[in-house]
Amino acid sequence: MVRFWILAGIIIGVGVTLALLTETDAQGIAHTHFAGMPTVINAGDSEDPAWLVLGGGVGVLVIGAGVGLVVFGIAGAGILFATGQLAAGGICFAQGGLGFSFFCGQGGAGVTAFGQVVGGAVVAGQGALGFDGAEHLRQLNGDLGRILAFR
Repeated sequence: MVRFWILAGIIIGVGVTLALLTETDAQGIAHTHFAGMPTVINAGDSEDPAWLVLGGGVGVLVIGAGVGLVVFGIAGAGILFATGQLAAGGICFAQGGLGFSFFCGQGGAGVTAFGQVVGGAVVAGQGALGFDGAEHLRQLNGDLGRILAFR
């Protein structure tokens, strides 16, 4: 799990660096486009999607608040992954939220959930509502450890 958060930190660091170093117009939208979308929207108020959004909006990688494929921020929804205070996503780490396949946090739900007040099909934690999933999550953690191990 430590490797995952190191990777997430690298993605956030590179994303913020790219957003800050990319030349943008007065609205914070990058001059360069790829596949019809601007590469970066830097704290702009544009409702158009971009590959990298810093501050908030709609994009592929969103750092801030918004909706995207992957969201790191205060509040947001990510199709694959979301993290923040209030979030929803395929895999979700949040204070409160909804993880469609997995949720880990203070309060929320997911098919597989781990946390303090969680609900789902397979759950573990304090105040969990669902079938006991402690053994399943232990086995899942071991499998992920083997898959992600440095070789």
